[in-house]
Amino acid sequence: MGLDLSVGDKHVAQWAYSGFMLVPGVVNHKDMASLMKEVEDKYVEGGHISWDTIDDPIKLLLHHSDCDGILTPKQCAQVAPRLAELIKDWPDKITFETQPAHQKLGYPEVMTIDDHDTVNAKSLVEGMLEAARTNTPLRFH
Repeated sequence: MGLDLSVGDKHVAQWAYSGFMLVPGVVNHKDMASLMKEVEDKYVEGGHISWDTIDDPIKLLLHHSDCDGILTPKQCAQVAPRLAELIKDWPDKITFETQPAHQKLGYPEVMTIDDHDTVNAKSLVEGMLEAARTNTPLRFH
């Protein structure tokens, strides 16, 4: 179970709810840490983010239900360039060591795979641009 994002009938991105919320709201551990630090320094009051004071297009995505609703084509046109900027340096691949039990099953000691968050975030940017271009909302479900 998780968050699916689509434009019309076209699936554009998917995360587990927990993965979506880690970003804060989009992806997880990458350059979003600097954004969160900026958000915390500028907008956190009494331990809570004061969303009314945030003036950044990414707010439309971050302060949105992660299980339903839409972003309008106009909102997508605002968010897509900002999201693209935030993810521009994310790695396309991740490399990790496999567990010894997996190695006994024939997996290599080190594996390199596509980074799920990067793939989905880039697809989300493209989906938002398509939503804006075709005047179709981005659906959260």
